[in-house]
Amino acid sequence: MWYHFKGLQADKQKFPYMAKSLSKKKNVQFDGIEDVYAELIALYDEAIEAQAPIGHSLYIQHFYFTSDTSQYHLRTQSTIKGMRFCDQTGTPPFPSLKDTPADYIYKHGWYTDELHHITEIERKKHGNR
Repeated sequence: MWYHFKGLQADKQKFPYMAKSLSKKKNVQFDGIEDVYAELIALYDEAIEAQAPIGHSLYIQHFYFTSDTSQYHLRTQSTIKGMRFCDQTGTPPFPSLKDTPADYIYKHGWYTDELHHITEIERKKHGNR
């Protein structure tokens, strides 16, 4: 979600590399994408426990240990663009609620929460406009 609004940075890291593990609070070697995923899961769990905004927390923290291009998923970004289009135009994504997959409803709830959070951050940043 945050990549959709903030864009991608240059890919700087190739495996293996040393980087700061925020969950372990020290520099560690990341040997592959699985290590990155393990770090993201640990940080996700910490955000849940702290009741912090998950998407924003992970977006900010991931720059310490990986490049965003390794986390960018084209299918997810396409889904976000589709949700945004549907919300902006009032066009339903599926013919009926019965035809809407439960997974889509879950993702749309996540999308709505993150969009609200992004909007609040931007509003505060620009003086509550």
